[in-house]
Amino acid sequence: MNRRAGPNEKMEKPTNRTKPKKRRVRSQLISVIAVLTLFKVGLLPPSLPTSFANQDTSYPMFSCETNRPGKFIQIRGVEDPSERVWSNIQYTFGRDGEPPEMVYPSDPAKGAKSLFFSHEYRDGGADYYVSIRFSTGGFTYRVFCHTGKGGAGVSVTDARGKVVSTIKCIERPSIYAAYLQRTLACDLKSPHGKAACAKDPYRPAR
Repeated sequence: MNRRAGPNEKMEKPTNRTKPKKRRVRSQLISVIAVLTLFKVGLLPPSLPTSFANQDTSYPMFSCETNRPGKFIQIRGVEDPSERVWSNIQYTFGRDGEPPEMVYPSDPAKGAKSLFFSHEYRDGGADYYVSIRFSTGGFTYRVFCHTGKGGAGVSVTDARGKVVSTIKCIERPSIYAAYLQRTLACDLKSPHGKAACAKDPYRPAR
């Protein structure tokens, strides 16, 4: 890593033999190619503009640290305590305390209508499952949370339905399912449609 010389240090003068400028350009080109390759194979989610709700006023309705070291999945919103209403909903992915790598939607005012919620009981009621789905750039993202087997995280599928990336939570997530259910749009594309968007989770008939 390049650094400035300290007050008692000398900065070495580059020689023609090292050709630092040419090497730097080549190194940057290799880095760009590497990142584009990761995007292509789905190891990195497509990035979006990083305009997001002020984190001093927003609160995580879903949050967990992931298996990408130091990075968090969050769904954030701003609560009006007097009305018990949430607004400025956004999905974010990145390091805590830094501008996120990905934000959806870029306009937080559109969040409540752009993220789709469903919840249900599985495995005879042993597993409470929550899903928040959204689509952008030809990919579908699904934030998921199981209380039983399956854990939590976000999965990314392409237009053909193939899973190209899954980022898992490494801790039990903090989730306020009731707030999400009241605030987000109903995921009518879930297997149980509108029945999985009610206040009480969908429970299969026995």
